[in-house]
Amino acid sequence: MNKLIVFGCSLSATGRYASWSNEISNKLNLPLLNFAIPASSNPLQVKRFQEYLINNNITDDDLIIWQITGIERWYKRVRNRANSLSIDTATFQGSINYFDSKPRIDQLCHHTENTNYNNVDQEEVLQELVFHLKVAKKFTKKVLVIFGWDTIIPDNYTILLKEFLNKNNISYIDKSILSHTIENNLPLLPDNQHPGEEAYISFADNCVMPKLKELGLI
Repeated sequence: MNKLIVFGCSLSATGRYASWSNEISNKLNLPLLNFAIPASSNPLQVKRFQEYLINNNITDDDLIIWQITGIERWYKRVRNRANSLSIDTATFQGSINYFDSKPRIDQLCHHTENTNYNNVDQEEVLQELVFHLKVAKKFTKKVLVIFGWDTIIPDNYTILLKEFLNKNNISYIDKSILSHTIENNLPLLPDNQHPGEEAYISFADNCVMPKLKELGLI
């Protein structure tokens, strides 16, 4: 495999705490391309997948692990109106447009202008997501879906999602990152919403690695 490509929210992002993605990257000795962003949404991860494909290639030897987050989340992409604009990196993430080479700014799901979740068409979010998972599988057979927590998708849609993944031979791990943490009495960060480093490493070692071996992906 050439590289590990990761999509997701804060439960998959790299930063000051060790993440499961770092652990997998180190164990497999694979360069890590991590597109996960704290406070991200599924539509933004779809957008980041598209942008990566515009500028790069995915090969048969690449491993993609895509972490699904809450389907009520959204984002808003705006032009950077002035180079002097002060950007709070905890709220904004940037992108460069292919045609004009100018930056766009993503207002993440916790931004004050982007918190009206009632207008999100969650069914369309899911349809866009499964389409791009199927596209990813066309580039490499090594695609693995994981879940951030158990209630990111209503139960009736979870059934349909897993039926779609099974039909298209896209592998997934049933156990979510947070449920693995709680069921094994592993520490959470002080916010009680994110696993601590020990929990991320445990998820990598006891959930992701065995699944990759079971599927013959490593």
